[in-house]
Amino acid sequence: MTLSMGDFFVTAEPSGAVFCNRKQANQWELWRMEERPGGNFAFKSFHNKYLSVQPGGAVVADRTVADSWETFARSGPVLLPAKPGPRPSHVDWRGR
Repeated sequence: MTLSMGDFFVTAEPSGAVFCNRKQANQWELWRMEERPGGNFAFKSFHNKYLSVQPGGAVVADRTVADSWETFARSGPVLLPAKPGPRPSHVDWRGR
């Protein structure tokens, strides 16, 4: 599946850096959604690392295990970090 914000796809670099600046989805823009307890989800990048939102709001994909910082809750077409704290802008979770 892909994640997007507006007209741009979310991509994970091999370094774990995450950007939302791709107009076209290729391999690095593909994510695997994994169900977690409580109806939450984790997202694994093409590079087999989990998407994570850090306490300050930074978004990375460099985790090998999906723990609380790597867990997201669905709120309509929007994903929010399941752990309380600063939140980045929403991410559209609908498969494109």
